[in-house]
Amino acid sequence: MSRSKSINKGFVPVRFYRLGRLFKDRRLIRRERTELWAIALALVLYHLGLSLRRTALLLGAFGVERSHVAVRYWLQRMGERWQVWKGPLPSCIVVDETWVKVGGRSAWIFTAIDPFSWRIIYLEPFFTRSEETTSSLENLAEAYGSWPKEVITDGGSWYRAAVPIWSWKEKFLWRVVRGGLRSSIEGFFGEFLKRRVKDFDCYIPTQQGLRSLRHWLWGYAWFHNWLLMGGLELS
Repeated sequence: MSRSKSINKGFVPVRFYRLGRLFKDRRLIRRERTELWAIALALVLYHLGLSLRRTALLLGAFGVERSHVAVRYWLQRMGERWQVWKGPLPSCIVVDETWVKVGGRSAWIFTAIDPFSWRIIYLEPFFTRSEETTSSLENLAEAYGSWPKEVITDGGSWYRAAVPIWSWKEKFLWRVVRGGLRSSIEGFFGEFLKRRVKDFDCYIPTQQGLRSLRHWLWGYAWFHNWLLMGGLELS
């Protein structure tokens, strides 16, 4: 029997009902006893900055009694089943990596964003900062089926070893930039990603590898982009 209490649906913006239906249509949530609007609301609240426990508490104010463990499950389900890397690839992307600590280990997160819209194009975690960083750039191009017209990086040796060859072969412009357009991704790291990864590590440790972090990042990326679009459905 569901623990969801009766609630005046006028209190819940219609956008969350639409998002819940989108989850169902895309088979993100199946055989779930919690109403879909409540799952959608919880995921949005979490990605706006609330902790898992505070998200669960706020759901209770809407008559939906769920634990932070349930919210964590929905987050992982999101990353496992959602196809994050969709939509057109922007003509210019900025790529970089940032250091984080997860499960007691140092890790690096490769990130590519659109410097003009702040849309996340790609995210991938690694335990080493080396050639795997540049392989993520190849994985990005494979996911989208094309290369951007311009790729901006820092002066890391791992980029200098591989990107010039790809730039010549795939006919895109590669630029090494310090400041300027790269400030967009540095702001993203400082303002959003590192703080949220720290919260993630408190509740979803990854001692067994990066699988949980990868799924969390993919769900985070989708909601980040969805909120940037003003809550419109992403293609």
